Amino acid sequence: MVLPDLRDDLRLLPGPRDPAGAPGYLLFDPVQNRYFALDWHAYEMLTRWSSGDPERMLGAVYRQTMARPTIDQVAALTRFLIGNGLVRDDSETGTRTRTAKLTATHRSLVRKGLHSYLFFRIPLVRPDRFLSLTLPWVEIVFSPTLRVGLLGLGVIGLYLTVRQWEVFLSTFQSFYSLGGILAFGAALTVCKVLHELGHAYTAKRYGCRVPTMGVAFMLLWPILYTDTGDAWRLTDRWQRVHIAVAGLAVELSLAMLATFLWAFLPEGPGRSAAFLIATVSWVTSLAVNLNPFMRFDGYYLLADGWGIANLQPRAFALGRWWLRETLFGFGDPAPEPLEPRRRSLMILYAYATWVYRFILFLGIALLVYTYAFKLLGIALMIIELGWFIVLPVARETADWWRRRHTVRLNTALLRTSLLLIGLGVLVTVPWQSWVAIPALEQPGQKTIIYPPFPARILAIDVERGQEVASDAVLARLAVPELDHQLIQTTERIILLTTLIRRHGADSESVDQVGVLQEELAASRATLDGLRALQAQLMVRAPLAGTVVDLGPDLRSGVWVTAETPLARLVADDRTRYLGLVDGDALHRIVPGAPGWFVPEDPARSTVPVRVSEVDLTNVVALDQPYLASAYGGGVAVQQDDAGRLIPTVPQYRVWLEPADPAGAPPRVVRGTVHIEADARSWADRLWRSTLAVLIRESGF
Repeated sequence: MVLPDLRDDLRLLPGPRDPAGAPGYLLFDPVQNRYFALDWHAYEMLTRWSSGDPERMLGAVYRQTMARPTIDQVAALTRFLIGNGLVRDDSETGTRTRTAKLTATHRSLVRKGLHSYLFFRIPLVRPDRFLSLTLPWVEIVFSPTLRVGLLGLGVIGLYLTVRQWEVFLSTFQSFYSLGGILAFGAALTVCKVLHELGHAYTAKRYGCRVPTMGVAFMLLWPILYTDTGDAWRLTDRWQRVHIAVAGLAVELSLAMLATFLWAFLPEGPGRSAAFLIATVSWVTSLAVNLNPFMRFDGYYLLADGWGIANLQPRAFALGRWWLRETLFGFGDPAPEPLEPRRRSLMILYAYATWVYRFILFLGIALLVYTYAFKLLGIALMIIELGWFIVLPVARETADWWRRRHTVRLNTALLRTSLLLIGLGVLVTVPWQSWVAIPALEQPGQKTIIYPPFPARILAIDVERGQEVASDAVLARLAVPELDHQLIQTTERIILLTTLIRRHGADSESVDQVGVLQEELAASRATLDGLRALQAQLMVRAPLAGTVVDLGPDLRSGVWVTAETPLARLVADDRTRYLGLVDGDALHRIVPGAPGWFVPEDPARSTVPVRVSEVDLTNVVALDQPYLASAYGGGVAVQQDDAGRLIPTVPQYRVWLEPADPAGAPPRVVRGTVHIEADARSWADRLWRSTLAVLIRESGF
């Protein structure tokens, strides 16, 4: 075995110490602008690599150091160097290796092109020289005095903003326009440019090179980025922490300063600009940049804070190892020796990241399916789900299958087998013998009383809980304009009557009598119409019943609109229940099936009910907003252009009666009805739901 020659441009550098305090080392490749972390054994071997022979190199390491690398470590290091293109090899074999690697790279680019809409980078500028020239001008922003001052202003601004919280929130409404969107985009751009400059200037302050700055696209959404990879050569990990947190610190400083200014500025462009910068900075800093599960600032901050380079790959390797050992007990050693607490933290981080990414990629898949035209949406969703969710699971499962012959009976395998058997029974055995649907408890017949048109209240003639007869007066209203028109019309009729009598006695004015009589008839018709309107101002009960509710703040002198409810009448003493069931469970509900109503109000008790009627025609739009998801109900809806609440899944009405007759409830009560039905398994439910979705979405 002959050691391959290292490239002449490679550099060995001191690196950050590991968590145990041992020195670390870096191998820098200037062509790829990449740093490779090395352990002590690898460093000692590379410093003596020029000997060309593994045995002579190992002998020199043994004589001159306390390190004791093995021949297997030499082979692993050789593969690492060749695989990352760090050796000089002009032989025919080397040429073939580079050609194969280039071909594989092209193939990987094709595969990446399938989902490049998710994330790709475009470098725009090479800012290193500009940063070096302007660094003395921005040294003031690193002053501790300035940081303390901004923190004080931020605390004052937050205190004053909290005291005006309603005003602050109401400011959002003024930006629901094209101009508001453009202003938001401008504020976001300014904040993000300053954010990236924070990273760049901090890196330059510590002597690092900043080769590029540009824009990355995540789901075609532009995100600025700064290449601070040179920070890996810093031996002080807290300096790397400062670089990672610099952008976040800039945005938080902007947020605190803008919040302070918003509390003092008068209404106008200045206050609007402060509001935009404050909200953009607070939201993007806390919700996006601090996210440790994607490779944003929060991830690098966590990795440097823990002192763990390449946190995600190492955590993922530990997570896969722990899963295999927990399920099958292969007996493999851990990917790397770590203290138990640090190992547990990394495993927990790995699983939290996988859960987060599963939800994220599933959401992205649904997003592209929803907003792209259907054929493209289906293709992109399949690629997204297959590449990021199905493929990793398939690879791990294939590795389990490949190692099936090495598995021996042990506690982990027995536990996994029992768990799988239990899950199989839970999923396939038809044990669920009830259907739960959102429902309302309501009076059998009720009506809400509204004013006929905008008017002023003269008096409310009933009280809550009062029984009234049909046509009883509930309220008396008045419209001053209507009274004025009645007076004018009456006086007009008197005048016309007088003129007709006068002209009728004069033979020369007989021709004008016909015209006056027509005006008189029209005025009398107008008077009848006005009196009919006036009669409507006496609001009467359309049916006999009980007043169960009165509109709030109704008193003499208050003006009301035609949409203001005056009172609610319950016409009988029976209680009825209305539920909505989706098409998947409709066939399981039959008239006469027993059930029980569970109200949302914990102070109310469960009520036994029985199905009385099931509608076989689906509901086009909900006439009961209580059940709509927009109002906290259990039925998912979308609002159409006319403002109607349209169920996203077809819903059917189910009417139920109480098993024991009960009086009418004083108000509508929302809850859930559990109805006994034929037993079904979860597997059957999943199959039917999947089939229904495929049928529903198969149309183009």
